[in-house]
Amino acid sequence: MVKAGTGLIDAALAVASTVVDPSFAGVSKPDAMDLSSDAAEHRVPMVGAIVSDSTNSMITDVKGGLSMKSQLLEMGFICAFIPCMLHILNLLLRNPIEKTFGKPVIKTPSAQQLIFIVWYAFGPKWDTYKLQYADMARDHGLEPLTEKFSEPILTRWWTLMRTATMLLDHWEGIHKFASYMFDSLQTQVKEKEIWEDIVRWTGPKSTLVRVQVAFLVAYGKDFYQPWMRYLQQKDEGQQVGGWKSKRMARAVVEMEQRLQALRAGAWRTAGPFWVEFYKNEFSQLGTADAARMKKDVEQFFDVALEVSRDHCHRWLRELLFYALGDDDAVAQPVAAAIVAALRGDAAVAAALDGAVPTMT
Repeated sequence: MVKAGTGLIDAALAVASTVVDPSFAGVSKPDAMDLSSDAAEHRVPMVGAIVSDSTNSMITDVKGGLSMKSQLLEMGFICAFIPCMLHILNLLLRNPIEKTFGKPVIKTPSAQQLIFIVWYAFGPKWDTYKLQYADMARDHGLEPLTEKFSEPILTRWWTLMRTATMLLDHWEGIHKFASYMFDSLQTQVKEKEIWEDIVRWTGPKSTLVRVQVAFLVAYGKDFYQPWMRYLQQKDEGQQVGGWKSKRMARAVVEMEQRLQALRAGAWRTAGPFWVEFYKNEFSQLGTADAARMKKDVEQFFDVALEVSRDHCHRWLRELLFYALGDDDAVAQPVAAAIVAALRGDAAVAAALDGAVPTMT
């Protein structure tokens, strides 16, 4: 469990000890959200919860106007702004990728650029290419492509991981097919340059790019995809989901624990996906590339932990603010689950209804 003294505990428990105010209890949510009510006119303190998708217009003042949060606070409302955990999870994919491997840049070899151009190359003529690919795969004893590549959009949660996984699974076949396309197209055809880049970056001299893709696939299978499924489930027996779910509060803590462990070196051994990555991919790198990849992995998880501190900690602070100040029936079980998890009190956490085992 998370040890006492970490920033996560300090942030959550500090808020929990200061926001309890009996005057907030029992305020109805419709009144708290009614900007035209007498409460708004007289600036009566109330607590309302607003669950957003973390967009800037909700929580951040932008040029030309105040955010919804600032407007409500100016009117005297006391509101908790609780971000969407699935959008935060997406930031745990997007930010580390872009800050570690960079954004897609034409003619620049990187995992994200390769993933993008593979989708781009196959997309326009998919119905034709899948048949040609099937013929090529049969001739070389390889598996055919059975589904279309998804456009790898980082704001669409799963699409990049899906395309990256297909690319890694069909690496040899994609290299052979790209070589065929490059040889068969006329020199002046624009697509020829795209297929040329795919040939170059999937070839034997681009092992580092392959290892980058394999790392993203391992991260997706071990961390991103399991948590994406988990966060959309409801508490067992209670059918409570979303931000009021006990599993959500526990997940925030356990997600950070997992990222801390991976940053400390667990990416070499912690689970079958990481063992496979380290043995079959990372270990194939030369000394210089291995040193660079190790540094990239550490930076990747450093950025992920920054996201957790910036967004997951805020999620906990806002949830505690709302839960402890508004609805006692919600406050007690949710606060108990959070505090037990934060303190690492396994006995208390296990005794809670809907307690969820640590994901390893």
